[in-house]
This record gives sequence, C-alpha cells and structure tokens, in this order.
Amino acid sequence: MRKGCSKAFTLIELLVVIAIIAILAAILFPVFSQAREKARQASCLSNMKNIGLGLMQYVQDYDETLTFTTSCAAQPPVLEIPEPHSIPQGQVHPYVRNVQVWQCPSSKGLAAHARIFPEVANGRAALISIEWPDEGPRGLGPYGDAWSLPREFHLLKVTIGYAEPVMLNLNCVWGNRPLTLAQLPTPADTVAFVDSGAFSSCGGRRSIWADSPFGEGAAHRWQLRVPNNTRHLLGNVHVFSDGHAKWLQWSYIANNCVALFHPTKIRWNNPKDPRKTFWEIWGPEHNM
Repeated sequence: MRKGCSKAFTLIELLVVIAIIAILAAILFPVFSQAREKARQASCLSNMKNIGLGLMQYVQDYDETLTFTTSCAAQPPVLEIPEPHSIPQGQVHPYVRNVQVWQCPSSKGLAAHARIFPEVANGRAALISIEWPDEGPRGLGPYGDAWSLPREFHLLKVTIGYAEPVMLNLNCVWGNRPLTLAQLPTPADTVAFVDSGAFSSCGGRRSIWADSPFGEGAAHRWQLRVPNNTRHLLGNVHVFSDGHAKWLQWSYIANNCVALFHPTKIRWNNPKDPRKTFWEIWGPEHNM
C-alpha cells in the first residue's frame, strides 16, 4: 500500500450507504408498524373473546335473555345515578371482572368517558359521558338521560360498544322485555358487541369507522378516510351473539350491515325493498 493512502469512505460511497439505509427503512418501517398493529389486534381480539364468554354466562343466568339498556333511573327530579347495570357493559362486567377489556389498545377517536359526578348523591356507579376530540368529556350528569357503569370504571375510556338493535333500550317501560337468543334467526351471525368509537353502535358507520367523530358537517368528510378510521388494519373486531369474536374488514361490514346488526329486518324498513347493504340503503355519505 502506498504511503499517504486514506482508508476513509469517499463521499460517493457514504451517499450510497445512506441511500441504502433510507431505502431499507422505507421498506421495513411500514412492516414494523403493521406488526405492532397486528399485536394490538390480537390483544383486542383476546379482550373481545373474554367479553363474549362473559355475555354467554350472563345469558345462561337469565334464561337465554340478552342484555339491555335503560336510562329511566336518571330522569329528573331524581338526583342520583342509575344502577350500574343500566347498560350492557355494566351487566356483563361482573362476569368479566377486568375493566381493561372494555378499552381497545388501538382506539384513538371518540370514546365514552366514565366518571363519577361529585354533585350526585350516591357513588354506586360512574356516569357515562362522551369525550369529543379536543374538547374533553361532555358530562351528562343526573339531569336528563344518562347511563352508568360500575364504580371501578371511573376515569376509564370505554371504547367497546354494544349493538343497539340487539341490546334493546327499554326506556322506562319495564313491561318491555329484552331479546332472547331464540328470537335471533342466526345468533352466530348477529353482532352483540363492537370494537366501536362510542358506548353503543347502531350498526352503521359507528362500526365501520370506529374512530370517526359523530357530529354533523365534518362527519361526511371523515367517512371517506377509511384507513384512518378503522382500528385494526382496515377492520374492527366484533363479538357475536353466540359468544365468539372475529375481526371483520370494513368493506364486509358495509356490504352486510343489515344481516350483521338487523337480522329481524331482512328488507330494512320497506318489505318490498331488496336492498340489504349499507351502501345501497344509505349511501356512502349517510351519517348513521
């Protein structure tokens, strides 16, 4: 080797190495991101399976009757929280006994925020309020409709919702009865709990786009941003009425939403209307 010959990289060699590293990073970072999300999806699926098992235990204890909703106890002038079993999450929770299963690890949008209101006379339960992006929780309080959860839900963001068409709202008519498994044509195909952005899901975009805001105006723009609003790789996890849990792609939910959420409404509101999909019935811009 000649004297004075340098062993350092030349500028071109250094630029080539940097370019190769940048290319590898561009290729591998999305893979790592998908791997992390796949792990969170597996965690959410495990949580939802536990919810499904809890639902089945509840159903067996109550003669195959499904859970329900009621806001009656919160009506004025009664200044106290309703019982902690006023919504399905509170009814199933004693069989699950872990509040963390009601919070999706990938949720980043609208959530039901459970907190105990200091002005309420007793502390048996935490009221539900909805947390809007950049605004914090909007308290419902004891004045007007309110729902409650067991006390241990305090400060938890509930991001697992129940399916409203199956978990009936009895209001204050105690003569009404919740649905039973026998009334569902296909329990194994009927959604009971949803990896959704609020404490309940009507089966429309609240299930398809779990992290979309619900307000008017901006809602239509958010609906079109499907990849940003699904939680788990273009899909969400659902618990069915027979207790099993499954990940579903957003397009499958959209094209089968009536069968998944409204099994008793085969033709929706019009018996002569053969349309059965979210897109055909409401259109992609509908704020459901």
